[in-house]
Amino acid sequence: MPPWQVLLVITASLIITVLLAAALSVTPAGDSSSTSELGHGWVLAVITPVFTVVALPLAEEIIFRRLLLDWLLARTSAALAFIVVTVTFAAIHVTPPVMLYILVCEGFWTLLRIWYASLWASWIAHMCNNALVTGAALVALLST
Repeated sequence: MPPWQVLLVITASLIITVLLAAALSVTPAGDSSSTSELGHGWVLAVITPVFTVVALPLAEEIIFRRLLLDWLLARTSAALAFIVVTVTFAAIHVTPPVMLYILVCEGFWTLLRIWYASLWASWIAHMCNNALVTGAALVALLST
C-alpha cells in the first residue's frame, strides 16, 4: 500500500469529520487533557502506544474487517456489509466526536480491506491513524 494512501485516508477523514461536526454542531465534552489519566506516568506512556498503535488495531482489524466483514459479505450485499461494519465499529467508540471521526476512518479502512483483499492495508492505515492520535494525546498529557 503506497504511503500516500495512508496520508490521504487520514487527511480526508479529518476534513470530512470537521465538516460534519460543524454541520451537526458536535463538539467535544469537557476537558480530557489531564495528567492524572496517565496514572503511572512514563510506564503507561511506553505501554499505551504499543497497545493502541499495534495490538488494538490488529485485534479490531481481525474482528471487524476479517471476521465480521467476511461473514457479512458471504451472506449479504457488499453495500450492506460495508454499512453494518462501519456503523458497528464507530458505535463501539462511544464519544460522539470520536464516533464521527471513526465512522469516516472506518469507511476508508473497510474500502482498503476490500480493495486489497487483505488486512495489511487497513491495518497499516489504522496503525498510522492510532499512532498520530496517541502521539498527540501523549504530548498533550505530558506537557500539562
